[in-house]
Amino acid sequence: MSYKNILMVVEANFNTNHIGVRRVISYHFKNLVARGHNVILATHRDGHWVGCSLLDATRAILEDVHVSDTQPPYWKTGDGYLAEPAHIAPQHQSQISIQWDGPKVRPEDFDESILTNPWLCAVNGEPITDGAFSVGIVYDMVPNLIALGCLRMPQFLDIYRFAEEHHIGYEYFLRNAKTISCISESTRRDFLALYGSAVDQQVDVCIPFGDFGGGSPKRDPSATDVLMINVLDQRKNFSTAAKALKEASMKTRLHVVIVGRERLPWNDVMKFLVEISAVCASVRWYRSPSDIQIQELMTHAKVVFFPSFYEGLGLPILESQARGVPVVSSNNSSCGEINLSDGLTADPYDYHAQADLLVGVLSGTLAVPSGQILRDRQLAFLSGKNQFFVLDNPVLEAANA
Repeated sequence: MSYKNILMVVEANFNTNHIGVRRVISYHFKNLVARGHNVILATHRDGHWVGCSLLDATRAILEDVHVSDTQPPYWKTGDGYLAEPAHIAPQHQSQISIQWDGPKVRPEDFDESILTNPWLCAVNGEPITDGAFSVGIVYDMVPNLIALGCLRMPQFLDIYRFAEEHHIGYEYFLRNAKTISCISESTRRDFLALYGSAVDQQVDVCIPFGDFGGGSPKRDPSATDVLMINVLDQRKNFSTAAKALKEASMKTRLHVVIVGRERLPWNDVMKFLVEISAVCASVRWYRSPSDIQIQELMTHAKVVFFPSFYEGLGLPILESQARGVPVVSSNNSSCGEINLSDGLTADPYDYHAQADLLVGVLSGTLAVPSGQILRDRQLAFLSGKNQFFVLDNPVLEAANA
């Protein structure tokens, strides 16, 4: 196999803006470097592609950018303690800044080149200069589907500018990328539904993760926690989740652990926390957890609750299953595709069904795979993703070998 010079075009703050994007970029970068390729990161500045140092790229890829919460900023426990909202000050993530002061680069000077974000291709509502790329990565179609009225949300979301940036980026992919790589079969279907008539190149599926575990699952046999990841977001369906938790709490004691920063107004966050605290035995919210801390919280989780309206992939589902923790999720988009626990999916609006599933898992009356059995099932599922993949693409072949 010949080693190549490979360009990965990334968002300037990709390592701090979006954990899902960071993990996709990290996965490909580490796999390509491990195979001996020379990988350069670049971003778009003042009409040009400019690179960064290998040191900055490596630190941004490998280092954890979150500050762990040694104590949850909000919690309600059996002693009745409830943190005062005024005492919960928004926290800040530490940032590993990248100095984009390297030389100007051109995609055509590399053996392979990867566009890692569609919105990189739009500046002030206009497309950037065309250039030949090997691959363009599609994460999800959420902004486009909401803007077109194809994806229903309980509240209005002003997402049209972001949808326009995605649209400009996807049209840029269609003009300039040899291959379009979608991160799930569901995302591929949605992309083709919107852009299929204009597609001349291959549109493949690559779930950009081989494994999330790192050995046998470590779980607390006495675990009781219901873990919720990134639920404080309209798209993650926090309002229906509250209804499901309230209904489930009438049948069993709930110990709820929430991780992830909010994408909601602060008043909505506090309303949600106070509402579920009134019915749950305990509630803890870790606003800025590290990856290591999330893994530790999964050790003590009996079930993960993830009723999202739409996911391009659904990282929390895959991460949980890799550690043997079953997931109660919605049945739409990629959630139904990657949730490998039979019978643990429900319509995202059906909080009655969600509550019944939570109670069934917590009480043990619902037989679901867990532990090593669930992890093995996921490993088998992920290993089969190459059947959707065109392996004559050297970049993606290398990244998925």
